[in-house]
Amino acid sequence: MNLFILLFIVTLFVGLFLVFLGIYYYKRTKTSENWPFTEGIIVDSDLTKSRDNDGQISYRPEIVFEYKLGNKNYKSNKIDAFINYTSSTSSRALKLINRYPIGTKINVYYDPKMPSFGILEPGLKKGSILLLSIGFILLMFSIVFLSNSSVF
Repeated sequence: MNLFILLFIVTLFVGLFLVFLGIYYYKRTKTSENWPFTEGIIVDSDLTKSRDNDGQISYRPEIVFEYKLGNKNYKSNKIDAFINYTSSTSSRALKLINRYPIGTKINVYYDPKMPSFGILEPGLKKGSILLLSIGFILLMFSIVFLSNSSVF
């Protein structure tokens, strides 16, 4: 297979994947702005440190909270409706841990269609816009490549 065709196909599919993923997370984070909320309590707030195969260290805040809806108890560790926070430095994770110490009463925003999905911070996140942007850039690159190519 020609290298240019392979490059076009990979760029096209990665771009499409990122656009669809970005749309999903954009909608989810945006709609979380209107989710109902209930009172909850932080039951665990800790820093998780892990190392990947290359030896890179990453830090993640592990914030667990409980809330009750009707007669049903729920437990969640989702900070927002996007992807869990992970950072190469501990400072960002520690800021979240300090904001949510154990025993703190908090508002838990939950998806009314799936009440077990509770979050602490509703609203649109930059990461969903970034996914969309990168996906569109890759799609534009593949379209420009296709229009300027005599391969096809």
